[in-house]
Parts: sequence; structure tokens; C-alpha cells
Amino acid sequence: DPRHAIDVVHRLRARADAGRTVVMAIHDLDLALRHADAVVALRDGQLFAAGSVAEVMTDVTLSALYDVQVRVIHDGEAAGIRFLD
Repeated sequence: DPRHAIDVVHRLRARADAGRTVVMAIHDLDLALRHADAVVALRDGQLFAAGSVAEVMTDVTLSALYDVQVRVIHDGEAAGIRFLD
């Protein structure tokens, strides 16, 4: 559920901020967009893209990764991913 997912990423962020290395496998793109420092995207078991969130989590890269039009939305403190028809 969302409350627990947010709690977990906040706990992991605290560890990262304390100098620990945190590796997380996550399929929730909204959480990754808001909380990750770097992203590795795989497609068919192969590296598709890697870099900072700003480099990887873009309309162009995510649209190519998922073969569907994607919009990355930034609205003040909120951010999210939208898949378009």
C-alpha cells in the first residue's frame, strides 16, 4: 500500500544520506522518479539506459523503453509518470 511504500523509501533515503549504498529493484516509476538518485532501466534483460533520474526518466527514454507514449510530469513538489493512449 502507498503508506508503507513511502515509509520504506524514506527509510532507505535515510540510509543513503548516512553514506550507505542502497540498491533497490522497483517497478513503481513514480517512486523511482521522486526518490532515486540514479536509475538503471532494463529491457528484455539487457541494459537500456543508465544514469541520473534526470537523464533516464524522460519522455523520450521511457517512451522508447515501453513502446508507448509517456509523459514525465513535474508540478512543484509532485512528480509522476503518465502513460498515454
